[in-house]
Amino acid sequence: MSDSRGAGRLPLPRSVGAILPFLLLFILVLLPLVGLSPNITRLLFMTLTWITTSVAWNLLGGFAGQVSFGFAVFYGLGAYTAALSINDGIHPFFSFVLAGIAASAASLLVGLPTFRLKGPYFAIATIGVSEAVRVVMTNLAVTGGASGYRIVERTRFNQREHFYTAVAGPPGHSGG
Repeated sequence: MSDSRGAGRLPLPRSVGAILPFLLLFILVLLPLVGLSPNITRLLFMTLTWITTSVAWNLLGGFAGQVSFGFAVFYGLGAYTAALSINDGIHPFFSFVLAGIAASAASLLVGLPTFRLKGPYFAIATIGVSEAVRVVMTNLAVTGGASGYRIVERTRFNQREHFYTAVAGPPGHSGG
């Protein structure tokens, strides 16, 4: 029986495979400079944001084999941290860094005890954590409650700056 993995693919030399991620990063850095429309830049930003989320899902679900329903907790805590710090006058780039730190700290607090659970018990625990955080955040005045939280940036919105922040995110998270 023959091995069908890689069938239909052109074999690439190792040097080309090592250069491709950097070439893609270079192209992404240049894209906004060639005069892309704001809508295309926004779509690329959203694509990069969801790539980061999918990398996180792949690490937990793909490599670790666990099914988690708690991603919304960490995504939401990071978003609230970014929003609160932006409204406090912190530059958005540093707010995003703080958001990553807050989400990482929360994931450690939740992950250390729950990651010992296996199979459906881990999934049930992440559902419980997600629901508990949802109820608490909905009832806190500082988060805007059920109405949500409004971000008031002190500086003019710079779409290109946010795009470059997203470009810096996925390569750092995926190791490539």
